[in-house]
Amino acid sequence: MSITSHPILTQDGSKSIKSDRFGLPYHSEFGAITESMYIYIDHGLKAVSPKEKTVRIFEMGLGTGLNLALSIQHRAEHQHLHYECVEAYPLSWPQVQALDYDQHLSASAYQALKAVHEGPSETPIHVTEEVSVIKHLTQIETMKLPSDLDVIYFDAFGPNSQAEPWSKPVLKACFEALKPGGIWVTFSVQGALKRRLRGIGFELRIQPGPPGKREMIQAVKQGNKVSGDVSLEAQK
Repeated sequence: MSITSHPILTQDGSKSIKSDRFGLPYHSEFGAITESMYIYIDHGLKAVSPKEKTVRIFEMGLGTGLNLALSIQHRAEHQHLHYECVEAYPLSWPQVQALDYDQHLSASAYQALKAVHEGPSETPIHVTEEVSVIKHLTQIETMKLPSDLDVIYFDAFGPNSQAEPWSKPVLKACFEALKPGGIWVTFSVQGALKRRLRGIGFELRIQPGPPGKREMIQAVKQGNKVSGDVSLEAQK
Protein backbone atom coordinates (compact mmCIF):
# COMPACT_ATOMS: atom_id res chain seq x y z
CA MET A 1 0.00 0.00 0.00
CA SER A 2 1.59 3.26 -1.11
CA ILE A 3 1.32 6.52 0.81
CA THR A 4 0.83 10.06 -0.48
CA SER A 5 3.29 12.59 0.86
CA HIS A 6 5.21 15.75 0.12
CA PRO A 7 8.80 16.80 0.87
CA ILE A 8 9.72 19.29 3.58
CA LEU A 9 13.02 21.03 4.39
CA THR A 10 14.29 20.51 7.95
CA GLN A 11 16.47 22.84 9.98
CA ASP A 12 19.78 21.05 9.34
CA GLY A 13 19.36 21.47 5.59
CA SER A 14 18.26 17.89 4.89
CA LYS A 15 14.81 17.02 3.61
CA SER A 16 12.12 14.73 4.93
CA ILE A 17 8.61 13.78 3.90
CA LYS A 18 5.31 14.65 5.55
CA SER A 19 2.80 11.82 5.44
CA ASP A 20 -0.66 12.87 4.29
CA ARG A 21 -2.06 9.67 5.81
CA PHE A 22 -0.76 10.32 9.32
CA GLY A 23 -0.35 14.09 9.10
CA LEU A 24 3.20 13.78 10.45
CA PRO A 25 6.75 14.17 9.12
CA TYR A 26 8.96 11.09 8.81
CA HIS A 27 11.72 12.90 10.70
CA SER A 28 12.11 15.75 13.14
CA GLU A 29 11.66 19.18 11.60
CA PHE A 30 14.74 20.19 13.63
CA GLY A 31 16.86 18.03 11.31
CA ALA A 32 16.19 14.77 9.47
CA ILE A 33 19.78 13.58 9.25
CA THR A 34 20.65 15.00 12.68
CA GLU A 35 17.83 13.00 14.29
CA SER A 36 18.61 9.76 12.43
CA MET A 37 22.31 9.98 13.22
CA TYR A 38 21.79 10.74 16.91
CA ILE A 39 19.10 8.19 17.74
CA TYR A 40 19.72 5.25 15.42
CA ILE A 41 23.41 5.46 14.53
CA ASP A 42 24.99 6.93 17.68
CA HIS A 43 22.77 5.06 20.17
CA GLY A 44 22.06 1.98 18.07
CA LEU A 45 24.65 0.95 15.51
CA LYS A 46 27.61 2.50 17.31
CA ALA A 47 26.66 0.87 20.61
CA VAL A 48 27.67 -2.44 18.99
CA SER A 49 31.37 -3.16 19.22
CA PRO A 50 33.20 -2.25 15.98
CA LYS A 51 35.08 -5.54 16.45
CA GLU A 52 31.90 -7.50 15.66
CA LYS A 53 32.36 -9.02 12.20
CA THR A 54 28.64 -8.93 11.42
CA VAL A 55 25.88 -6.65 12.72
CA ARG A 56 22.25 -7.69 12.37
CA ILE A 57 19.76 -4.82 12.39
CA PHE A 58 15.97 -4.79 12.08
CA GLU A 59 14.09 -1.57 11.40
CA MET A 60 10.43 -0.97 12.07
CA GLY A 61 9.52 1.59 9.43
CA LEU A 62 11.86 1.78 6.44
CA GLY A 63 10.27 5.09 5.40
CA THR A 64 12.67 7.08 3.25
CA GLY A 65 15.48 4.61 3.98
CA LEU A 66 17.63 7.27 5.62
CA ASN A 67 18.43 5.10 8.67
CA LEU A 68 19.46 2.29 6.34
CA ALA A 69 21.71 4.50 4.22
CA LEU A 70 23.38 6.05 7.27
CA SER A 71 23.94 2.58 8.75
CA ILE A 72 25.69 1.49 5.57
CA GLN A 73 27.80 4.63 5.55
CA HIS A 74 28.77 4.54 9.23
CA ARG A 75 29.28 0.83 9.92
CA ALA A 76 32.77 -0.10 11.01
CA GLU A 77 35.29 -0.74 8.24
CA HIS A 78 34.95 -4.26 6.80
CA GLN A 79 31.99 -4.94 9.09
CA HIS A 80 29.26 -6.98 7.45
CA LEU A 81 25.74 -5.64 7.80
CA HIS A 82 22.60 -7.74 7.55
CA TYR A 83 19.61 -5.40 7.58
CA GLU A 84 15.93 -6.30 7.58
CA CYS A 85 13.08 -3.83 7.63
CA VAL A 86 9.31 -3.75 7.47
CA GLU A 87 7.23 -1.05 5.81
CA ALA A 88 3.46 -1.17 5.38
CA TYR A 89 3.27 2.04 3.35
CA PRO A 90 6.27 2.05 1.00
CA LEU A 91 7.49 5.16 -0.74
CA SER A 92 8.43 5.06 -4.40
CA TRP A 93 11.98 5.77 -5.51
CA PRO A 94 10.93 9.07 -7.22
CA GLN A 95 9.48 10.23 -3.88
CA VAL A 96 12.76 9.46 -2.12
CA GLN A 97 14.89 10.78 -4.97
CA ALA A 98 13.18 14.18 -4.57
CA LEU A 99 14.75 14.47 -1.10
CA ASP A 100 18.25 14.99 -2.58
CA TYR A 101 19.95 12.62 -0.17
CA ASP A 102 22.74 12.26 -2.74
CA GLN A 103 23.96 15.64 -1.42
CA HIS A 104 24.41 14.21 2.10
CA LEU A 105 25.38 10.56 1.59
CA SER A 106 28.37 8.77 0.13
CA ALA A 107 27.89 7.53 -3.43
CA SER A 108 27.82 3.91 -2.29
CA ALA A 109 25.22 4.55 0.45
CA TYR A 110 23.02 6.46 -1.98
CA GLN A 111 23.24 3.73 -4.60
CA ALA A 112 22.34 1.18 -1.94
CA LEU A 113 19.33 3.28 -0.99
CA LYS A 114 18.18 3.29 -4.62
CA ALA A 115 18.72 -0.45 -4.97
CA VAL A 116 16.59 -1.20 -1.91
CA HIS A 117 13.71 1.06 -2.92
CA GLU A 118 13.67 -0.33 -6.45
CA GLY A 119 14.46 -3.92 -5.50
CA PRO A 120 12.13 -6.83 -4.68
CA SER A 121 10.68 -7.60 -1.28
CA GLU A 122 11.08 -10.82 0.74
CA THR A 123 14.43 -11.65 -0.82
CA PRO A 124 18.00 -10.54 -0.01
CA ILE A 125 19.23 -7.51 -1.92
CA HIS A 126 23.03 -7.57 -1.95
CA VAL A 127 23.83 -3.89 -2.22
CA THR A 128 27.57 -4.45 -1.66
CA GLU A 129 29.74 -7.48 -0.92
CA GLU A 130 29.39 -6.69 2.79
CA VAL A 131 25.79 -5.47 3.00
CA SER A 132 22.54 -7.35 2.40
CA VAL A 133 19.02 -6.04 2.92
CA ILE A 134 15.63 -7.73 3.09
CA LYS A 135 12.52 -5.56 3.05
CA HIS A 136 9.08 -6.79 4.08
CA LEU A 137 6.15 -4.82 2.68
CA THR A 138 3.62 -5.67 5.36
CA GLN A 139 2.65 -4.73 8.91
CA ILE A 140 4.96 -5.73 11.73
CA GLU A 141 2.04 -7.30 13.62
CA THR A 142 1.65 -9.94 10.88
CA MET A 143 5.26 -11.02 10.40
CA LYS A 144 7.78 -13.18 12.20
CA LEU A 145 10.79 -11.12 13.18
CA PRO A 146 14.31 -12.33 12.39
CA SER A 147 16.34 -13.72 15.28
CA ASP A 148 19.75 -13.01 16.86
CA LEU A 149 19.46 -9.27 16.25
CA ASP A 150 22.04 -6.85 17.57
CA VAL A 151 19.90 -3.73 17.17
CA ILE A 152 16.29 -2.80 16.49
CA TYR A 153 15.52 0.68 15.14
CA PHE A 154 11.91 1.36 16.12
CA ASP A 155 10.93 4.25 13.87
CA ALA A 156 7.18 3.94 13.43
CA PHE A 157 4.94 7.00 13.63
CA GLY A 158 4.25 7.83 17.27
CA PRO A 159 2.04 5.72 19.56
CA ASN A 160 -0.77 8.28 19.45
CA SER A 161 -0.92 8.12 15.65
CA GLN A 162 -0.12 4.47 14.93
CA ALA A 163 -0.83 2.40 18.03
CA GLU A 164 -0.53 -1.15 16.70
CA PRO A 165 3.28 -1.35 16.28
CA TRP A 166 3.73 -0.12 19.86
CA SER A 167 1.56 -2.87 21.36
CA LYS A 168 2.85 -5.28 23.98
CA PRO A 169 2.83 -8.33 21.62
CA VAL A 170 5.00 -6.49 19.07
CA LEU A 171 7.41 -5.19 21.70
CA LYS A 172 7.65 -8.67 23.25
CA ALA A 173 8.49 -10.07 19.80
CA CYS A 174 11.24 -7.44 19.54
CA PHE A 175 12.64 -8.48 22.92
CA GLU A 176 12.69 -12.14 21.91
CA ALA A 177 14.33 -11.35 18.55
CA LEU A 178 17.32 -9.58 20.15
CA LYS A 179 20.50 -11.25 21.35
CA PRO A 180 21.31 -10.86 25.07
CA GLY A 181 22.70 -7.34 25.30
CA GLY A 182 20.83 -6.34 22.15
CA ILE A 183 19.64 -2.76 21.81
CA TRP A 184 16.21 -1.31 20.98
CA VAL A 185 16.12 2.40 20.21
CA THR A 186 13.38 4.91 19.49
CA PHE A 187 12.51 8.59 19.61
CA SER A 188 9.44 8.12 21.82
CA VAL A 189 9.52 8.50 25.61
CA GLN A 190 5.82 7.98 26.23
CA GLY A 191 5.20 6.90 29.83
CA ALA A 192 3.01 3.95 28.85
CA LEU A 193 5.72 2.78 26.45
CA LYS A 194 8.39 2.89 29.17
CA ARG A 195 6.20 0.86 31.52
CA ARG A 196 5.48 -1.66 28.78
CA LEU A 197 9.16 -2.09 27.94
CA ARG A 198 10.13 -2.57 31.59
CA GLY A 199 7.34 -5.10 32.06
CA ILE A 200 8.63 -7.15 29.14
CA GLY A 201 12.13 -7.25 30.62
CA PHE A 202 14.04 -4.43 28.93
CA GLU A 203 16.51 -2.36 30.91
CA LEU A 204 15.77 1.28 30.07
CA ARG A 205 18.57 3.74 29.51
CA ILE A 206 17.01 7.15 29.00
CA GLN A 207 19.32 9.37 26.96
CA PRO A 208 19.24 13.10 26.22
CA GLY A 209 17.27 13.63 23.04
CA PRO A 210 18.34 15.11 19.70
CA PRO A 211 17.56 18.78 18.94
CA GLY A 212 13.91 19.49 19.70
CA LYS A 213 13.48 16.53 22.09
CA ARG A 214 14.37 16.35 25.77
CA GLU A 215 14.89 12.57 25.88
CA MET A 216 14.97 9.35 23.86
CA ILE A 217 14.85 5.65 24.80
CA GLN A 218 17.69 3.17 24.49
CA ALA A 219 16.45 -0.16 25.86
CA VAL A 220 18.68 -3.18 26.40
CA LYS A 221 17.80 -6.85 26.57
CA GLN A 222 19.32 -7.86 29.87
CA GLY A 223 22.27 -10.21 29.62
CA ASN A 224 25.41 -8.47 28.40
CA LYS A 225 26.52 -4.90 28.91
CA VAL A 226 26.16 -2.34 26.15
CA SER A 227 29.38 -0.74 24.99
CA GLY A 228 29.71 2.97 25.50
CA ASP A 229 29.03 5.35 28.36
CA VAL A 230 25.31 5.08 29.12
CA SER A 231 23.54 5.77 32.40
CA LEU A 232 20.78 3.52 33.69
CA GLU A 233 17.58 5.36 34.39
CA ALA A 234 16.41 5.06 37.98
CA GLN A 235 13.51 2.65 38.21
CA LYS A 236 10.33 4.52 39.00
